[in-house]
Amino acid sequence: MHCAKCLQKYKKIAKLTQRIKELESKYFELRSHPKMIDGLKAESLIVKIVKGEKSGGNKPHDIDLKDGTKVEVKFANLHTPNPVSPTKRWLWHRVYGNKKMKDYRYLVLIGEKDTRYQPIDDDNSRFVFFLLDSYQIANVTTNDPRGTIYLTTNPRKTQNRRGEILWSYRKKLQEIKKFFKNVVKE
Repeated sequence: MHCAKCLQKYKKIAKLTQRIKELESKYFELRSHPKMIDGLKAESLIVKIVKGEKSGGNKPHDIDLKDGTKVEVKFANLHTPNPVSPTKRWLWHRVYGNKKMKDYRYLVLIGEKDTRYQPIDDDNSRFVFFLLDSYQIANVTTNDPRGTIYLTTNPRKTQNRRGEILWSYRKKLQEIKKFFKNVVKE
């Protein structure tokens, strides 16, 4: 026979073993989706810059600032739409959410840097940043109701008015830091 304390320990071990299996499963799922990992890294970068908190759960935004301001972050890898063309672009999906449920004041778009047009020493970041106030977003999205934004990586060869507008919202990393420092007074 087992004592009561031993049974409690066995139950606790079984529960922890089950939790480890669940976390391992989630870990391997994330590892199989590198784009998801890139998006999480981008969010973490902006959380650190803005000194905010990740909103967590199913909130309609990614980050909460100390003053309650809501921020959404979208990341895009370099994409080659046509394999025979040197053109590359970024594509950010669902900036409004699946059912237009997103709710935020600022949108930070992050794109993997195309060093042909934005050299790494440009601002010592591997990324290109765009900062938009929520009222500016409609000017750069396609007609997709969930909100799709695409942009060629060459700022001198934008293919449409939306692209020209979006390039005007480009910010260097230091500008993003300075902007949010001024938005949220500690």
